[in-house]
Amino acid sequence: MRAMRLRLLAPAALASLALVGSASPASAKIVVGEGMAGAKLGMSKDEVREILGKPTESRTRTDDFGRTTRWYFTGPKIHVTFRDAAEPGMQATAFMTRRGFERTSKGVGVGSSIRTVRARVAKVKCERFPGFSTRSCHVGEFLPGKTVTDFRVGRSGKVGSVLIGYVID
Repeated sequence: MRAMRLRLLAPAALASLALVGSASPASAKIVVGEGMAGAKLGMSKDEVREILGKPTESRTRTDDFGRTTRWYFTGPKIHVTFRDAAEPGMQATAFMTRRGFERTSKGVGVGSSIRTVRARVAKVKCERFPGFSTRSCHVGEFLPGKTVTDFRVGRSGKVGSVLIGYVID
């Protein structure tokens, strides 16, 4: 994506973001552009806790864009990142998983082939960015303020992680 820095509303690099998961497997869905396991982007901590339960771990840090908190859940391994919002309180700004429990309604998730992602995810674009050894099959644009769902494809040709988040710069 040219010389533009890709940063999502999570404190870590694109490939290291994660999601949430105390939810039952039946509700552990990836909804492109919206969220995972029943939780959605923009939800408050209380709303996410109501859906996913109590996180097993929580980490807070400050980056170039402000304070973030990342919640880790057991069961289906999902991480949720919250960022201070314009309104009081924090909002969910990124979800990520590296486990295969969460899937789209058409069965796409960690472990899916690039061919499956292309066939079953509407409007997906697969490309390799300079400086990254992985490929990105994503829906949405890597532009500030936009929402992106990124199926990160490793050298094996299989999805290694799925990220849904807001692009911050």
